[in-house]
Amino acid sequence: MDEAPNPELVLFYVGLFRVVSLFALIVAAAYADVAHGHIPNWLTLPAVAIGLLTSFWNGDPSEAGPRVVQSAVGAGLGFGILSLFYLRNQVGGGDVKLMAAVGSFLGFPLVVTGMVYISIVGALLAFAISIREGRLLASLRGLPGAFLLRGGTLAAATAGAAGTAGAPEATGPGAASPPPQPSPLELERAGVRATPPPPPPPSLAPPPPPNKPTIPFAVAIAGGTLWTWIIYAPGAAATLSR
Repeated sequence: MDEAPNPELVLFYVGLFRVVSLFALIVAAAYADVAHGHIPNWLTLPAVAIGLLTSFWNGDPSEAGPRVVQSAVGAGLGFGILSLFYLRNQVGGGDVKLMAAVGSFLGFPLVVTGMVYISIVGALLAFAISIREGRLLASLRGLPGAFLLRGGTLAAATAGAAGTAGAPEATGPGAASPPPQPSPLELERAGVRATPPPPPPPSLAPPPPPNKPTIPFAVAIAGGTLWTWIIYAPGAAATLSR
């Protein structure tokens, strides 16, 4: 007669499988987002199923139902909250499905904490990319540069107006009238090309703000998930959804 499997050994291997699966997911998704700019469905959708199914065996059998519910709620929250940013074109569809997969592993309420850390990592990543691409410094330089240009033009216009006002204007019958200017048709008949009009002056409006930095958000999800796991799951093979 075969012996029943050791429950502690089963729990250990299930927890280890969940940890390995989660970290393989976030590393592969981050690489795909950086290298190719998108996260494939074959990576995220099976991960959601793995997170939901393994939560059933990830603890006391009498609490299997609540664990599955927590895993499903975590996946739904991750999908729903990131969908709001997807509708505003701030993240991609692959990021939404990746967050659902991560939520199925973290479960509720740990997924809420995970999204806080993901937001922090995303903000730091966006700030670093802005500095690296020079967009932050360009936006800071643009505003004072526009005001200096506007001030210099205003000063030149004021000086010109003052010089014109200081020169005496010749009036009276003895004043010489300006010579008549030839029309464009007369210049064309004489074979003289008309001088093209001067280019328009540069715009005095401040330059538009730089484009919003685009970041591979899967990297932020991976970093925030790792941060959450280090703090709340100190054992390498510990369960992630308690």
